Amino acid sequence: MFLGSKIFILEILISLGVGPFSQAQVKAPPPPKKQIKVATKTAVKNVAAPVAKPQLVVAPVASVVTAEIKKPAPRTASAYELGVSYYMWNEKLKVSNGTVTTEGFANYAGFGINLEKNWTTNRWFRGGSLSYALGKVSSGGFDSAPTFVDGINRSWQATQATIFSMYRFDTTFMAGLGILGRQRDADWLPKNSTITTEPAASTQIAGQILMRWQIARRIAFLQNYTLLNLDGSTMWTWTAQFSL
Repeated sequence: MFLGSKIFILEILISLGVGPFSQAQVKAPPPPKKQIKVATKTAVKNVAAPVAKPQLVVAPVASVVTAEIKKPAPRTASAYELGVSYYMWNEKLKVSNGTVTTEGFANYAGFGINLEKNWTTNRWFRGGSLSYALGKVSSGGFDSAPTFVDGINRSWQATQATIFSMYRFDTTFMAGLGILGRQRDADWLPKNSTITTEPAASTQIAGQILMRWQIARRIAFLQNYTLLNLDGSTMWTWTAQFSL
């Protein structure tokens, strides 16, 4: 009877959470010491591990761009040259006596002096020149009367200006094109007052074909063809020039 009452009191205490068998007093077992040490070492390693520094990668394109920027500009050399020329060309010449007109030609020849300024850049040779020329002219080739009997050894003179551009094929030879403007005057006054003469235009602008040989460092030889018109009038010029 006494034992049964003790068991009954113990069951009541357990249901009320009082006493040594209550759930609040039950403690969880501590974690194993070995696991704590392992976790601590892992944390220390993570903290002490060095952080990788970012590396700067230089692209090879940068050197190419720098080389292009530093590329030097083409070098230009300039010079003055003084030359002596020989000219030869034909022009048409009309002679009239009243209403009768005949046509012949005038043969010009003479010498000139010219001053040239030029620039050389890589393969190109450009410049301009001024010249003065004079010489003798004679008429001929008239098929019928009237004729110009005294039209021999007449005087002429001309002032000229040229601009040109030539391509340098090598260090000694170059060729190109030019434009010539000139004012030419000639003495075509006949002794026979009944005869009148009509020469070609005294002021002309014409195209040129130019060739140049650099035969020495300061000496050049030039040969020019000037198309004075499209009717067979071509002026030939040979020039020797000296660099100043």
